[in-house]
Parts: sequence; C-alpha cells; structure tokens
Amino acid sequence: MRSQATTQIERLHEGEGRKPRILMIASAFVPLVNPEAIVNAKLALAFIEHGWHVDIVSRRMADITDYKYGERWEYPWESLRKHTFEVSYPHGGRLKRLIETLWGGVTLGYPILGCRWGLHAYQKAKALHGKVHYDLILSRSQPDAAHLPAMALSKETGTPWIANWNDPSKMPPPYGKGPCESLGFWHERFLKAVVKSASWITFPSERQGRYMNQYLGANFVNKSSMIPHVAFNQARNAGQIKADGFTIAYAGNITSERCPKSFLRGFKKFLGKVDNSEPIKFIFIGRDSTGEIENARNNGLEKNIELLGSLGYEMCQQNLEECNVLLIVEAPTEEGIFLPSKFIDYVQLGKPMLAVSPRESTVADYLHEYGGGIAADCKSSDEISNAIGALYQQWQNKSLYQKFNSARLEEAFSPKNIINQYELLIASMVKTHL
Repeated sequence: MRSQATTQIERLHEGEGRKPRILMIASAFVPLVNPEAIVNAKLALAFIEHGWHVDIVSRRMADITDYKYGERWEYPWESLRKHTFEVSYPHGGRLKRLIETLWGGVTLGYPILGCRWGLHAYQKAKALHGKVHYDLILSRSQPDAAHLPAMALSKETGTPWIANWNDPSKMPPPYGKGPCESLGFWHERFLKAVVKSASWITFPSERQGRYMNQYLGANFVNKSSMIPHVAFNQARNAGQIKADGFTIAYAGNITSERCPKSFLRGFKKFLGKVDNSEPIKFIFIGRDSTGEIENARNNGLEKNIELLGSLGYEMCQQNLEECNVLLIVEAPTEEGIFLPSKFIDYVQLGKPMLAVSPRESTVADYLHEYGGGIAADCKSSDEISNAIGALYQQWQNKSLYQKFNSARLEEAFSPKNIINQYELLIASMVKTHL
C-alpha cells in the first residue's frame, strides 16, 4: 500500500507545473547572525532565488543567548523577513515554564531540551501548513529541538521530511565526550526516532557523516547523504592587492576549544624571519574569550595585531575583503569533521585561506582538492609559520591570487551546485519510497 508520504514525494519530484513549497524549521536563524543562523539563512535565500517558496519557523534567539552578532534585519538578510516566523513567548515564572515544558514533552513525545519551544513551533508550523500545504519539511539542527516539530508535523500530515545536522549532537573532544557520550534516556530515544521517521537525513561533510554513523547506526547510513553549506553569489574584488602591507584576518569568536595560541606562536616565528620594512598585520574581528590575542598584542606585537571588535555580517565581509589572507582556526580534534560556516564565508570573498586545522580535516580536504589556500597542522607552530611564509612570498611576488585561486572552491559551494544536489536528493527519495 502506498503511503501518503510516498505520494507527496512523487508529486514534489514531478512538479505539477510549479516550484516546491518548503517549510524550514530552524531555531537558529537570522536576524541573529551566529554561524548556525548564517548557514540556514543562506540556504533559504538560495531556495528563494531559485524560485522555490520557502517559509521559516525559527526562534527569537536573542531571548535566550548573549551571542549578539546582530539582531536587526539588514543586508543581506532583510529579504528573508517576510518569510520568517519567529516563535517567541513570555518567559513566565517557574511554574508556567515547568507546565509548558512538560506539556511540550508529552505532546511531542520526547521531553528533551527545547521541547517547550518545540511545542510553540509545532503549533505555528501546523497553522502555516494549513494555509500553504507544503511539499517538503526541512529541519535544521543544531539544536536538536528543531527536529521535534518537524517530526510531529510530518507524521500528522504525511509531508516528506529532511532532517539536517550542521554539527553532530555528540561532539568530539574538546567540545564534548565523543560518539559514545550519553545524552540521556529521552534524547537517545529521540535521536533513534529521528533516524527512523525522517524521509532523509543530510549533513555537511563526509567526515561528519562517518562520525555520526558511530552512534546513529545502520538506518542512518541507508537514508542519509552529504550536502555542503551553500555560498552566496557575490561580486567581490578577490584579486585586489593592498598597497600598504600584508594582512591576515580572522572573523568570529575565539573560544578555549579553538584557542589561537598555536597560530600566534607561528605568526611570531614568521615575523622573526622576515624584514619588517613592509607592514605585516593580523586583523582580528570578533571576541576572544581566551585573552590570548590581547596578551600577544601587549607582549611585543602591538604593531602587528589590530583588534576591530564585533561587527555585523556585511561590515565584517567588507573588512575581510580588504585583507590578503583569511584565517580559519579549528580545535585540535583527533579528526576535523566539521565544515565551518566561516570557511564558506571566506569562499564567497575569493581570498586565499590559511587553515589552522587538524592534519586530517574537512577543510584540509577541500584546500588540497580544490586549491584556494594552505592547511597547516593546528598543533605545529613551525608548520603554521612556514605556511604564512609561503603565502607571504607569493604576495611579495604579486602572484598570491594566481597561486591560490579559489574559483573551483566557489563552484563547489555555488547555489547552482547545492540546489542541484537537493533536486537529485528529491529524485533519490522517490526511488527509496517506491
């Protein structure tokens, strides 16, 4: 007997003379501009610019976090405002929060962190679906609570559902305890239910997929695939060479896990090898909770480190555009499974990259295969110093952008390529459900 989901998947694939209607459920979304929100917003924009109908049910994250990289609707996100339904509700007293949390857990079946928001999001999503009749539901994690309303709505309406994990639920050290970590009885049951109930599952890198397979099991392998983050199509001055010195820039938060100490040591070693007649600067945009960058600046690198503080997304991109090399700093994980949103931001600018990453990492894989920069072992200040030196030499020779051309990277993450992967996925889902 053919299921309602199968019929809807086939209709979605075959068309009926119109573009798909998609409901995205993503608790992290613009106007708050953190990495999760940026990744989700870019995908929504890519769908809309391709002619697809997209609505987004999100959470007013500013109510629950101090991670404030901006809360206003501004370029390039303002066009998403009319498509976005932020779920917000009174915080309430302890009793009200307890009752709503319990009711959310009972109604949605899994009393996990975020189920109170999940209930409100489900109610909003159900109301929207009653008006629009979506062809496809996309839930975007982290956090995992985004999958709660998606699962409930998919079960009730038979609408096909793609569950996505931008990062794994069980994070590798030093972020977490690895794939064997227990998230608690209900959360573990919930993960199994997502794998069982979702029509398909996506993740942004093959390394992350293999990592998640360790705790999600065989069913995950049989109904999942990799689709990377999408980049904007932006006209930038990628080949512009600054006349006033060599600059390396980093944009984003620095945490104890992503400690910049190895990079700073490598940077200092590099400075000790070169003639400082030309200005050489490391420009930091963001917040450093470790204090390492400020300490380095106050201990002999005043002329070589510039701190710009936190900036809005577009202002940040404009500042990065004026720099020669863009820096990624990853945590010293055993394997670099992540595809950082920052990497995609940098790809958009067409600038050479220096990736301070684990020796085996997703970022290193891309740079080795597609070009566009150098990956250096995050545990080796000597390797980092040598990598900076190689980039600097090309800059002196006025061949930096020719040597580390990022055109192939831009193509790999282009909206055209990513949309095509979603279209192929829909076709694959049809075959799976027959």
